[in-house]
Amino acid sequence: MGFMILHGSEQLDQALDWLQSLLEMEKVAVEVICDLKVVVDEMVANTFMYGRSGHQGGWIKLSLERQGNCLNLMIEDNGDPFDPLQQAPAEITGAMQDRPVGGLGLLLVKSLTDVQQYQRAGDRNILVLSKNLN
Repeated sequence: MGFMILHGSEQLDQALDWLQSLLEMEKVAVEVICDLKVVVDEMVANTFMYGRSGHQGGWIKLSLERQGNCLNLMIEDNGDPFDPLQQAPAEITGAMQDRPVGGLGLLLVKSLTDVQQYQRAGDRNILVLSKNLN
């Protein structure tokens, strides 16, 4: 099952409702549902804001599968090649006004998921974020 978000479509709330419904059907804990909604919100916002997917014709496809006690959230987009996992870690020490902008969202995503994998397939970025339910 998947959910497609088109550039400019204002479908993020619908995508989050879709995700919540699937997770509730799987009887996933409320805390995990909240974590994964934050993950989707952050990744969709960043993809549309910084990737080519944020321009006319851009799209993001979300899909979710359960394998035993593991949830795999797949986020695909047709943006320029970009591996978020290869970015330098966010600076979290020192005074806030002295820190460079950016990177905290990815730090949050990594902290809310257990395994993160990226691949480029044709014209698509594919990010798989896994959450262990144990």
